[in-house]
Amino acid sequence: MFKSLKRTVMKMFRELLVYHHSSLEYRAKILTLMISSNGEICECEKQKLKEIAHSIYGNDQDRAELLLDAVNEYHNKIMTNNGLDFEHLIQLVERETKSIKR
Repeated sequence: MFKSLKRTVMKMFRELLVYHHSSLEYRAKILTLMISSNGEICECEKQKLKEIAHSIYGNDQDRAELLLDAVNEYHNKIMTNNGLDFEHLIQLVERETKSIKR
């Protein structure tokens, strides 16, 4: 119960509570572009996404879960046409890549 409440609060206030939230958001956008290209996330893509998140944030389980939540949030925004579409996400990633050298 407490863990799900904590995750919900972290998702809602990610920009304020998460250290280096911009890099997490950038990674989430890149991963969303990869898995949302065909319109849906199958089980094997979910499993690979989980493996990628845990390999990026090895010991930090909470941060890996936040990355997964952010990817799912971006994917849902694309699928429901909720202020974000695939082309706009590509433009956001392109703009961030040019402005911040990673």
